[in-house]
Amino acid sequence: MARHAALALSFIPAFAERIGTLVATGLIVGESLMGVLFAGVVARTERAGAENSGEVLALVEHFAWAVPLGLVLFFGSTAWLYSWTRGQAKDAPLHEEAMGGTGGA
Repeated sequence: MARHAALALSFIPAFAERIGTLVATGLIVGESLMGVLFAGVVARTERAGAENSGEVLALVEHFAWAVPLGLVLFFGSTAWLYSWTRGQAKDAPLHEEAMGGTGGA
C-alpha cells in the first residue's frame, strides 16, 4: 500500500516540481556554505602566516589514500541519502494532502 502511494506521488507533476525545486535550492545553498567555510579556512591560515594559504586543503603525496576514501564516503553518503529519501517517500501524503486540497470540488 505504501509503495502504491509513493508510486502515485511520482506521477504528480506539481509535487515532482516542488521536490525538484527544493533539491536544487539545497544544492545551491550547500555550495554557498562550502564556499564560506573554505574562505574562512583560507583567512585563518593567512592570519596564521602560512605561505600558500589558498592551497591549505590541497591533497599532498603523503595522503594518497584520501582520494579513494573520499570516493567511498561520497558514494556511501549518496546511497544512504537515496535510501532515506525512498523511506520518506513511502510515508508521504497522498495527492490531495500533498497539494493542500480536501479532495472535494
